[in-house]
Amino acid sequence: MPVFKVANGINVPLSGGQIALETRSVFWVQIRPLKEKAGCYIFAVPCKYGVVGLQPIYVGKATRSFEECLTNDKLAKINDYLRRHPASSLRLFLVVHPSQRRGLNRTAIGELETALIKMAVSVNPKLINKKNTRPESWGIAGIIRGGRGKRSQGAKDLRLLLDIDTQLGVTVPETTAESSGITADAPVSAPAEVLTTGST
Repeated sequence: MPVFKVANGINVPLSGGQIALETRSVFWVQIRPLKEKAGCYIFAVPCKYGVVGLQPIYVGKATRSFEECLTNDKLAKINDYLRRHPASSLRLFLVVHPSQRRGLNRTAIGELETALIKMAVSVNPKLINKKNTRPESWGIAGIIRGGRGKRSQGAKDLRLLLDIDTQLGVTVPETTAESSGITADAPVSAPAEVLTTGST
């Protein structure tokens, strides 16, 4: 089972609120160790209306290398979104496939992309690449999409029964991008996390 690692968020330079074509060569020089890796990626922008944090705008997969996330067609889609929804900054998160003897598990990368899109569209219904994915229309209080508030004892017991915290990565050991060998010479925001897929 591939265990993906999340590199710290990387700032993508904007010029006039857009990603410039010349950004690519400079950008990949800055994060050279990640350029040839593969996996999934998420572009995110700051939330609006006084909400703190980031919201995803595009989720994709790179089955050859992460250079795929800045191809001309991707830039066109993201720049079109930024024209319609101006943002002060843009951040890129790379979910990196582990190195292994059997090579890339492209099935796992595809499954992960689908899972990430479903998560992202629940946060931002205006996600660029929805792929016919709609936000889930249900939730369970204290478990998933149940809003804020104190969890009931029943919810705590069910989380334990279904091992939900582990599945969501809540209880994984702390791993930083540096200690995992994933680094980027760009501003970062949070320690790396670990994601797993059900493929072998």
